[in-house]
Amino acid sequence: MRTEHVDLAIIGSGSAAFSAAIRATELGASVAMVERDRVGGTCVNVGCIPSKAELAAAAQRHRAAHNPFPGIETSASGVDPRALLSGKDAIVRSLRQERYLDLIDHYGFELIEGTASFADPDTLLVDGKPLQAERYLIATGASPAVPPLAGLEETGYLTSTTALELTELPARLVVVGGNYVGLEFAQLFTRLGSQVTLIEMLDRLAPFEEPEASAVIEQALAGEGISVVTGARVERVSRETGEKVVRAIVDGSEHRFGADELLVATGRHANTEPLALERAGVPTNERGQIEVDPTLRTANPRLFAAGDVTPAPQFVYVAAAMGAAAAENALTKGERTIDYSALPRITFTSPQIAAVGLTDEQANEQGLDCSSRDRAGDTPRRRRNHGRRRRRRRHPRRRLRRPVRTHSRPDRRHLGALPDHERGPQARRPDLRPRGRLPVLLRLASPHPGKGDPMPVQHLTNAELTQLADELRAGLPVLDPDEQRIAVALYRLLAKGTPVAEPRLAEAVALPPERVAATLGGWPGIFRDERGEIIGFWGLAQQEFPPHQFHVDGRRLWGWCSWDTLFLPIVLGRTARIESVDATTGEPVRAVVGPHGVEEASDGAVISFLRLDGAFDQDVIASFCHHVLFFASDKAGERWIGDRDDTFLLTLEQGFELGRRVWETKFAAALAAERAAA
Repeated sequence: MRTEHVDLAIIGSGSAAFSAAIRATELGASVAMVERDRVGGTCVNVGCIPSKAELAAAAQRHRAAHNPFPGIETSASGVDPRALLSGKDAIVRSLRQERYLDLIDHYGFELIEGTASFADPDTLLVDGKPLQAERYLIATGASPAVPPLAGLEETGYLTSTTALELTELPARLVVVGGNYVGLEFAQLFTRLGSQVTLIEMLDRLAPFEEPEASAVIEQALAGEGISVVTGARVERVSRETGEKVVRAIVDGSEHRFGADELLVATGRHANTEPLALERAGVPTNERGQIEVDPTLRTANPRLFAAGDVTPAPQFVYVAAAMGAAAAENALTKGERTIDYSALPRITFTSPQIAAVGLTDEQANEQGLDCSSRDRAGDTPRRRRNHGRRRRRRRHPRRRLRRPVRTHSRPDRRHLGALPDHERGPQARRPDLRPRGRLPVLLRLASPHPGKGDPMPVQHLTNAELTQLADELRAGLPVLDPDEQRIAVALYRLLAKGTPVAEPRLAEAVALPPERVAATLGGWPGIFRDERGEIIGFWGLAQQEFPPHQFHVDGRRLWGWCSWDTLFLPIVLGRTARIESVDATTGEPVRAVVGPHGVEEASDGAVISFLRLDGAFDQDVIASFCHHVLFFASDKAGERWIGDRDDTFLLTLEQGFELGRRVWETKFAAALAAERAAA
């Protein structure tokens, strides 16, 4: 028998809805969830999960068709769309059951199947029958938006939802929309064998990301045979002689694009039409979205909204956090808010586009001076705002005393807001193995410095160098003699240029394989290839890791940060040639460093250094290496440092000496045993 009165009635069954239901039951409330279609919402049914499943399948076919290794033959035959669809559906069914349906009984709330609409500000109807609640939460999500193009309905079209249900692949496909959905589907269908044309209205693909990322992804897609058209205003769509035709204005003239199918990827529209929100006193905007205040309350004090049905950023983890906060506020009269200032986002193309927080343009609009560097090559990023005059608002109460740090691991405090159905893969440590060369834009945001001379930066005295070495040693893990031998041997095996298997390492140190495996399992910062063999460790990598090239015995390796390249010759006992770039100007910085010191170096070259506040973070690359950089001169380094009071400059000789003091102490037992054996 259906419940007729509950503490919280939730409309929708996606991430926001389940997060809210779980939080409400934890607070002891009675909960009813209303769903008119499939449980699970967008992500598991028609969004993240099925699209990534098919992208992975397409990527596998692409790799088989484009094998780069001589002497090994691979091929990619045709695609069976029905089998592909069946495999995708099996994944969706499994995850929907595991992450959604199984949780209903576990947490003890009720699922009501039916269509919800409001009769008045206080009454919800489900298929015409009243469902009374103290508070209501609308979490109905969003669906692909359909632009008002002439002839579109008559011609027929695909969306990101229906494209995943095709049982026949189109020979030719036009994709309208060059943001993340359009980009992913264009590459998906290309890799499955379709000839794809990608049309974007704005002047570049991925128009809301950095322009450098746009340029890289356009080049990558064009390299796979996708015809990219930007700055195109689509005028109308029609059927002509057995094909679908898109007519668009490009550079002032009309162009014709014919295809077997047309996929529209031009945004999303909130699912609010059946709710009769006007009867509840809740207005919506032009995209059907419900406006909420920071505590997720609507214009009706009894109604709350969360997830994609609001104007909030459309990410599954955002929806989950909003759902939990809305439920808590609704049931406890709370004031919880969501911080949207540093949201990670990713487009699952190849190469992927990943970002956190503000773009350069957004930072400048908020009065922040944004220093950006392109780590993909030797050319420094050209700032879009360079040479332009603009007024920047001062924010004296928002002074950032250190660079903004980003982490590859999600903040566990934020994970606490996620329901169990979303915690699984996000709560595990991510795979840190590098996957080829990807462009990385590093951004350090700080307040625009005031007038006057930059803060003076002085090189450290010998006493200060000693103190810094002591601090660094204290921040590093303590290694027993066996662990020291394993670390030193691993560095030296990696320097030989081939991946290191654990049995090979165990043989090198004459220790049982289980002892070596246990030691490696407890160390962060180990990179492995697809076979599980080690290709990177604590500052040294065999796979491309720009911009610090580290040449030893004729082999090119890579250093995680500039300091790594200065101390590694001590550990390796070999002379190395270092090739890097000034982090601000792109000017080459070169050095030759041996086990006993810097033998040659670019005139005036210096290295920035970050003073530790305690131990090294597990994600040492983001928290430390991104702030320890080469500069061609004191002036360039001082300009980058600005008013950061935890960052300073060292000469390359001081950087080497600092490494010697730290690592000769950390590896004292191993190095002493080595000298004794010699």
